[in-house]
Amino acid sequence: MPQTNTHSKSTPTPFTETLERLAPGACVLRRELVEKLGALEEEAKSNHLQSPVRNLALHISGLMQQGRTDVAGLAGLARLLTANAFRYRALKLGEYIGECSGPENEKILHTLFQAQTRDEAGDPAPFSVFRQKVEREIIGIVITAHPTFAISKDLTRVLAELAVGGGGSKDSPGGESQPDLDDLVRQVTESRHGSPGAITLDDEMDFAMMAIGNIRGALRRVYRVVFAVARNAYPADWQRLKPKILSLASWVGYDLDGRSDIGWADTLKKRLAVERRALEEYRQALAGEDTLADVRDDLDKTITLLDGDMARLGENPDNAEAVGVFSRALVESLGTRLVDLGRIIDRLSEEIDRAGEIEKVGKNEKTSEYTVSRAVSLAVLRAEMATFGLAFAHTHVRINATQVTNAIRHDIELSSPPEDPANRRRYLREISELLDTVQPLTINFGSVMRERTSAKRLMMVVTQFLKFVDASEPVRFLIAECNSAFTVLSTLYFAKLFGIDGKIDLCPLFETSLALEQGHEIIAELLENPHYVNAIRRRRRLCIQTGYSDAGRYIGQIPASLAIERTRIKLAGVLAAGNLEDVELVIFDTHGESIGRGAHPLSFSDRLDYTYPPHCRAAFRDAGITVKQELSFQGGDGYVYFAHPDLAFATLTRLTEHALGGAGGKGGADLFYQDNDYALDFFLSVKGFNERLMDNPDYAVTLDLFGANLLYPSGSRNMKRQHEDGGQADLEHPSQVRAIPHNAILQQLGYLSNSISGLGKAIAKDQERFFEVLQRSDRMRRFVSLAMYALHLSNLDALHGYVSLFDPTIWIRRSTVEPNPVRVDQMQHLAHILRHSSRHEKMNRVYRIFLNDTVYLERVFSAIDAGGMLPRHADECYPDLTLMHGLRIALIHEIFLLTARLPRFSNLARSSDDVINELLHLNVEHALDVLRRGFPVSGTVPNPKAFGEAATYRTDADQGYEREHRELF
Repeated sequence: MPQTNTHSKSTPTPFTETLERLAPGACVLRRELVEKLGALEEEAKSNHLQSPVRNLALHISGLMQQGRTDVAGLAGLARLLTANAFRYRALKLGEYIGECSGPENEKILHTLFQAQTRDEAGDPAPFSVFRQKVEREIIGIVITAHPTFAISKDLTRVLAELAVGGGGSKDSPGGESQPDLDDLVRQVTESRHGSPGAITLDDEMDFAMMAIGNIRGALRRVYRVVFAVARNAYPADWQRLKPKILSLASWVGYDLDGRSDIGWADTLKKRLAVERRALEEYRQALAGEDTLADVRDDLDKTITLLDGDMARLGENPDNAEAVGVFSRALVESLGTRLVDLGRIIDRLSEEIDRAGEIEKVGKNEKTSEYTVSRAVSLAVLRAEMATFGLAFAHTHVRINATQVTNAIRHDIELSSPPEDPANRRRYLREISELLDTVQPLTINFGSVMRERTSAKRLMMVVTQFLKFVDASEPVRFLIAECNSAFTVLSTLYFAKLFGIDGKIDLCPLFETSLALEQGHEIIAELLENPHYVNAIRRRRRLCIQTGYSDAGRYIGQIPASLAIERTRIKLAGVLAAGNLEDVELVIFDTHGESIGRGAHPLSFSDRLDYTYPPHCRAAFRDAGITVKQELSFQGGDGYVYFAHPDLAFATLTRLTEHALGGAGGKGGADLFYQDNDYALDFFLSVKGFNERLMDNPDYAVTLDLFGANLLYPSGSRNMKRQHEDGGQADLEHPSQVRAIPHNAILQQLGYLSNSISGLGKAIAKDQERFFEVLQRSDRMRRFVSLAMYALHLSNLDALHGYVSLFDPTIWIRRSTVEPNPVRVDQMQHLAHILRHSSRHEKMNRVYRIFLNDTVYLERVFSAIDAGGMLPRHADECYPDLTLMHGLRIALIHEIFLLTARLPRFSNLARSSDDVINELLHLNVEHALDVLRRGFPVSGTVPNPKAFGEAATYRTDADQGYEREHRELF
């Protein structure tokens, strides 16, 4: 079924006009192809067997054969389409965030904080009430890595610049010159958009530091507004404020979930570097503060010590002698280095009090920032220190539940997984007995080096964090794929064993189907254990993490959101029953930046309401439970929100509005929650569809069509397993691909299955009731909005075009109309290669599943008024998205035909069938490497004297393979 999209003529923008000037030839070719695509789509309306995308690909191939374009011309077209997509993304980002003007967002925050100085009746609220509101962390940002660095750091900055309306040759608030539009467009069109090589952990760390630096700069602006409001409302008390409002954490460098390439020294060095960055910023803020010279000296001494620490740690972290030198230096410096900022914060408080009356806060028309006195500057610095301590961001470390299980096996004999019903009670009893008798042990870096279990080693590294880096700042210990209370209690045992249970927050991650079904029961079981209850009461917080990405992969994005919401609502009851109203519940939601990974596409406010629905907030409020919401921003796709100072400030403004301003839907009754029978049936129907799809072996084949070979390397984690020599490994189950590349592969194939699959069938069960619920439910409208945009970006015709590449029948039929006899032979040979594989038949079965479900969904969506349910500029990604699919399929055609020209061989490490299979998967780089090694470009003739007689015969190896290299490789 061809998908038709309206190609309305968009009004030229300065960006597109600049593109016309910089790439006129590509623009001409694009216009020709847009016209051709429109004609093909018109034909398809009266002939349902026509495929516009595939026919467009054939047209592009024909242009190449006729000499009307070439590879260079198509490369220019690809750059143009990419630039247009970049422009669309920047436009959408700006609309998504909303107001991006710094001065306007300052006014918004001023009004918001001013409202906190009044009670419900509008009368002035006491200072204690205002203080309680602004000194609590009401929402949190967590910067995570993950392979989502789709564009380079420089282009991420360009994207943010365009999103806030940059490119006007204006001066920035700081006075530096901003790039003009020509410069920005030139960077977009001429730069490589992905990483030129493998992305390392250091690259990710550098990228994260950029984002964190801008967040902290934006947070200072928030604090200045707080102090401006407080000074007017509470002139005698404002100096005592230490606002927090928003927390900032990172696990970059500390995430060991499923990774063995991050050593203990890597994690420690990253933590030391983060401390140094924080101290540098504190030191810079105190420049010129002569009365605080003692504080500057303390900061300088610790920075110098850190430089020596990192140099010694980097010498040889596997050598006991070298580590001993590093460790002794740390121990000897404990009397000199800062491991707690308490004294410095007290000194700042003295200076703030001594400063006396501050001048009236005004506004500078040039910078539109609140100008502040020395007292306010020091108060802002004190707030930063009180919030972050000796870190640039709070520390989250992460380990997998399996790694914890492996570590506890020495102490408890495990004959089955911890969640095994047959042994679960025994395991819980035995771990509780261990907790009853555990005695803290001391460790050193030699202990860390010799420890072989990753969970205990990470806990030991955290122990050293708290000893040598920051003794007062707690650490979050995240446990991925946690399906059992036993795993959490085992982690608590290790925390007690190393004496840090009072400075660590244990946080199970509920992301598997089992955990999402039983998450509240896992917490209830933990609350039956006195050691766990004592731990959370001591910390006055209970932490959980939920994962939209993996959950969305296994059961579909909408069922994942519903399952996570159900866990939240059940938790409200569990905590209320446990009389834990005085314990703060911290919920950290790890969702990605795309639809399939939990980022609602409509607006930033919808994104927040999608992950933390108003109904959930009401459930916690009614139960008397205080909740802190944290959310992740993952990789470059997430860091873009913080790649420009104004964009970072706008993002923090939206977060603060949502958390403090009571945002969240229309309120009142929501039919989706009232009709439990319909809601449950809807959930189970979509969930069941996706679970069956995941277990369908044909779906694994479809995902493996080109695997991750259409993706840039976008992170330091491997995307899937491979052969040891780097060759293609056939995918046997979707679980072998990580959630992020799984989502990206679906995008590249043109069908966002994890966001829409199963929805059509679920709606068709009771379509009349669906429309009734849709009209009276904000929650259902948010689901439908997400799915509607996912379908808007999907193109089943494009997916069919990719699947058809492996159809031998199509290649044979194409050979009958091909005028070039050489290409006829190649097409027939390619058909011969493909007909011995069942790949096309398997993928076609999955295509039919998608087609059948989408027919239902399109019929329903055509009857819905889409006003307000799609992003404002949703149509502007067309027709370029369709053109890109057509262009890519045309180029794959040519690669396949080159593959058909490969000579048979048997003298290489891999057979010719293996190499052909890799090329058909587009694992081109590795296949070419094999071919180049086996067929050198030039031969080498040995010296005849070495053999005692002359030879006039030349072997193939003597003559070389220059022609093959020139025409094929």
